[in-house]
Amino acid sequence: MQFDINETLAGMMGAMQKQFSKDWPLIKSAAHQFLQARILRLALLAELRLTGQLSPAFFAERMKDEQLLLQSELHAITIVTLAAAQRAAREALQVFTRAVDKALPI
Repeated sequence: MQFDINETLAGMMGAMQKQFSKDWPLIKSAAHQFLQARILRLALLAELRLTGQLSPAFFAERMKDEQLLLQSELHAITIVTLAAAQRAAREALQVFTRAVDKALPI
C-alpha cells in the first residue's frame, strides 16, 4: 500500500473531529494549522520508517513526541480540557501510525 500524507492528515483531522464533536468548529482551525505546520516532519518520519531508516521503537518514541506536541497545542490554543486534548492527540497519531504501518512492505 502506498503512503499518502494528505490522505493521512485528513484521517487525523477526522479522528480529532470525532473526539471533539460539538466543539469541533472552535477547534478545527487550530488543529488544521498545527498539522499543516508539521506536515514536512510527519512526511519525513513516515519516509524514514518506510525505508527502514527508523526502527519501530525509535518511530514509536517519535510518535509519542508528536502526540505530546499536538496535545499541548490543542490544550493551549483551544478551550478543551487536558483529557480531551490527550484523547484527540492520541487518536490522531494512531491514524498516522496505522497509515505508515499499512504502507510498510511485508
